[in-house]
Amino acid sequence: MTLLCLVVWVNVDASSAQTEPKDFCGPPPHLINGDTKDDTRESYRHGESVHYNCQKYYILEPPSAFKTCRDGIWTGPITCLKPCTVDEELMNTQNIQFKYPPEDQNKLYATHGDHITFKCTGHSRLSPGSVNFRQQCIHGVMNLPHCQ
Repeated sequence: MTLLCLVVWVNVDASSAQTEPKDFCGPPPHLINGDTKDDTRESYRHGESVHYNCQKYYILEPPSAFKTCRDGIWTGPITCLKPCTVDEELMNTQNIQFKYPPEDQNKLYATHGDHITFKCTGHSRLSPGSVNFRQQCIHGVMNLPHCQ
């Protein structure tokens, strides 16, 4: 029986083993309920930024939001905060109405952070355990008071 022995020497330069920064990013990522302010390109250099806008009634968070190409990766947290929708049908189920009616009294969009003040309809009163008449829109959620 013949035994063959093979010895291989590998010389690895530690400095080349580190990953080199990437000089380019592809197109910027999609933003749910938003879009880029300008036309996009297929390639962006390291350090270039792209600014975003949100759809109507959505609020950009942070307000001057942008993403930046860093080492081949888009960085920068951005979100479009949802508005709240309050309509006549929903208010009727709670026996409430707007204290300060908007121009379109059938439906109201409140942006994130906005407050709406309600009042009871007719001779009804605020139900025990109900939330207060003045409520704030928080990322698409607004608790409604209930009257009986």
